[in-house]
Amino acid sequence: MNITCVFHSVISKLKGDLLWRKLYVLFASMALLFYFFGHPQSGMEKIFYIPCGLSMLCSFFCGFKRDRMDGLLCLMVICALVAALVNRNLSFSLTSPTVRFIFGIACFNAIRKCDATRFTNLVSNLSVPLMLGFLIIEIPLLSQHRYMAYTGDPNYLAMGITLIVALNMCRISGSHNLREQCLSWAVLLICSLIVIATMSRIGLTGLILLYLFFIYYILQKRLTRYLAVLSVCAISLVVIGLFVINTGDYPLSRFAISDRTGINSITSRFSQIYGVLQYFIANPTDLLIGIGLDARAVDLPEYGLLAHHCVHNTFFQALLHLGVVGGLVFVYFLFCICKKVFLQGSYIKIGLLIAFILNMNSIPSLTSLIFWWGIFFLVGGQREATV
Repeated sequence: MNITCVFHSVISKLKGDLLWRKLYVLFASMALLFYFFGHPQSGMEKIFYIPCGLSMLCSFFCGFKRDRMDGLLCLMVICALVAALVNRNLSFSLTSPTVRFIFGIACFNAIRKCDATRFTNLVSNLSVPLMLGFLIIEIPLLSQHRYMAYTGDPNYLAMGITLIVALNMCRISGSHNLREQCLSWAVLLICSLIVIATMSRIGLTGLILLYLFFIYYILQKRLTRYLAVLSVCAISLVVIGLFVINTGDYPLSRFAISDRTGINSITSRFSQIYGVLQYFIANPTDLLIGIGLDARAVDLPEYGLLAHHCVHNTFFQALLHLGVVGGLVFVYFLFCICKKVFLQGSYIKIGLLIAFILNMNSIPSLTSLIFWWGIFFLVGGQREATV
């Protein structure tokens, strides 16, 4: 009798875990899609945090085992909290960088333990209405100097769209349904136009590299589809070329050292890095734990005299705000991510990883929820067949 009771309780718990995992996939996917409308300008900012919070809640009941990477993430969170408390700049607002950093890890850490194909299928299915939302709801925003939609920053938009592209590429490579493949190709085309409209140099470079990895994968595995792939690529290039021509030469001029406004945005990033080093030379006591994520770098005299924006580099952001200890933990965590991705052998994920690393050298990603979503997806679903 006791054995029967134990058996039934184990079965009930298993079913419960599976249900919570399905709910987690649903809410985490919705959080990714809501991200693109998460800026206060959209009027949906608070709604964006609802699926994020529900994802975090579901993750507690999914029954996943703790692993080594959980320990690294906990250590990073501790470093962030210690830096904030020591520097007395901790804020409990949802807009607080420290809160967003912890929130991103807590909400999306379980993605790497879930079946990656569930995210691929669900997000790909919802990508079509997402693109319609871009075309209908956000089309007036195309008049922006650099298209950022409702994300608040064109570089973060480019990174998020690159993630949507990778998910649809996984869908194309793993699906034999012609309708699903055509819809995903349409999403890829619209996403390419959106990234061009952001004028993000690193974003566009990363997207191109992702496409190259994807095309190489198809040519290696799907030899009978040469003509279809080349045809779609040719049509895509024509449409993209027309889009670039219609927007003038500005997208191309962005790859110059200085853009048409005369702002030297490339060399300014080196000034920001130099500002970080100068700050630590003047304040060596802060080198160990950093200044805290809630601190504004431009308010520091040693940094503010050299740069007028926060440091646009994730590695130096980690060094400045989390110190040497937090920065080294983050670099080791990223090394573990890279190792796992290459062991999986997925060309699409390798391309996405390279795109993300490029973006990390151009924008501060630690407090970006979309960054953590993508990083955890990269190592998700190791038990599944790679795509």
